[in-house]
Amino acid sequence: MFKSTVRGTYKFAQKSREMFAEAHEQVNDIVAEVKAESKAPESKTAADGRASPAA
Repeated sequence: MFKSTVRGTYKFAQKSREMFAEAHEQVNDIVAEVKAESKAPESKTAADGRASPAA
C-alpha cells in the first residue's frame, strides 16, 4: 500500500513538472512574440524616417 502511494505520488510529480515546463515554454513563446510585435512598429517607423529624407 505504501509503495503504491509513493509510486503514484512520484508519477503525479513527474506529470506536474512536465505540464509546468510546457506551460512555461508557451508563456516564453508568447512573450517573445509580443516583444517582436512591439519592436516591429519601431523598426518600421525608423525605416520610414530614414526613407523620407532621401525621397
